[in-house]
Amino acid sequence: MKKFNNLALFDLDNTLIPSDSDHLWTEFLVENKIISESNSEISNKFFAEYSNGTLNLEEFLDYQLHPLKEIENTKLLSLRSIFIKTK
Repeated sequence: MKKFNNLALFDLDNTLIPSDSDHLWTEFLVENKIISESNSEISNKFFAEYSNGTLNLEEFLDYQLHPLKEIENTKLLSLRSIFIKTK
């Protein structure tokens, strides 16, 4: 097994990309009618909680990862490609 000595971590949000990736992903899924528009409000609530330091991470992850469990893998890969190109 190959041993790696270097590790690089990146914070994409508001650094390598000009916004919050979770927020953008939710917007993308809503725009493409993959999830309902009410998810925009939920995403905004989580973003506000994150911004003021009160985010319940477990609750957020349950919400944010739910579509990943429900959408077929090939569809997710296609959506990811479109998301990266457009957002």
